[in-house]
Amino acid sequence: MKRIYNIIIFALFFGVSYSQPVEGLTELQVTGLTTEDGNYTFHFYNANGKLTQGYSEVFIALTDKNNQFVEDFSVSNFLPLMNMGSSKHSTPIGKVEKVEDKTLYKTWFSFLMYTGQMGGAWTLDFDYVIGGAAGKITEAVPTVDAYPAGVRWLHSFAYNGKTYYVSLVSPQSLGAGSQTVRAYINKRENLLLPYEIVEGGFRIEATPFMLSMGHGSNGNTPLIWDDEDGVYKGTLNFSMQGDWRINLKIFDTEDNLIAGTDIDSNGNGSTLFWDILIDKNLAITQIEIPTIKTAVYPTVSQGEFTITSTAEAKVKIIDFAGRTVASYRISEGSSNIRLDAVNGVYLVVVEDGKTASTHKIILRR
Repeated sequence: MKRIYNIIIFALFFGVSYSQPVEGLTELQVTGLTTEDGNYTFHFYNANGKLTQGYSEVFIALTDKNNQFVEDFSVSNFLPLMNMGSSKHSTPIGKVEKVEDKTLYKTWFSFLMYTGQMGGAWTLDFDYVIGGAAGKITEAVPTVDAYPAGVRWLHSFAYNGKTYYVSLVSPQSLGAGSQTVRAYINKRENLLLPYEIVEGGFRIEATPFMLSMGHGSNGNTPLIWDDEDGVYKGTLNFSMQGDWRINLKIFDTEDNLIAGTDIDSNGNGSTLFWDILIDKNLAITQIEIPTIKTAVYPTVSQGEFTITSTAEAKVKIIDFAGRTVASYRISEGSSNIRLDAVNGVYLVVVEDGKTASTHKIILRR
């Protein structure tokens, strides 16, 4: 793990002028990123310079032989493989995206194992194009650390004979209070190919419980697929700092429970969960959370619904594929809406800019 001060010093000493796209990022420990001709080297970065089990975001830059950042390049088709001698497997991955106004690409991996676990090691292949010339990096070697003690950011579940993985996005950025939380669901089609994102088709009910203190929290909304952002999004409230278990229940498009179980009054019993630590080394501080109070009725209708809200709010009607089929602005008090859509189950998300509430309705004509 090293910062890129050597590049900055090189530029100052020799008078080289070029953009600095990785300011604020720390380089990751990945070997084997130089092209076969030796003319270019890829560099991987993130916020803390570490890859861990579970979700890890990665930013990719390219330098030439003079340590200058290269603008005309692209990367694609990332293939991570864990090699344990007699067996291999891949892991969930994200889409590759160009970072706006930066000579950077970004993606993410949700590593199932850490380097050295069961004697295994990760390798990473990917394709690139530099100035119109295509090539391939093969068997680069990233260092992937074990989960920090007491956490788990990735869990699997079975559905229709396939294995799926549900990953918590940027778990180390979560803090005390109410906030938007994101997640991905990836499907394993082939053990040796990347486990790709499933775009919609599920609803994730997430219930935080603080095992050490014996209480949960209110103000939580399910994570549902957001077509615009391409991720599952919901609201979770962590009412104080410390260790939290986020119990998960997964529902399909017909609102059938397909994974996860109810928990008892002590927060135990869940078969599907994430464990996180929030500001573990700081003093515990109780947080007061403002919430918007809303109601939607009737729950079953031919198209006419009433929404009551204690504040002005934005309303989105979302189907179980994650598509927004209607949107409204409502005032404080009662508002009547008409939903013109096909029969089925929909989610009504009411947001006031600070918090959100989610309600299920059924359209049946």
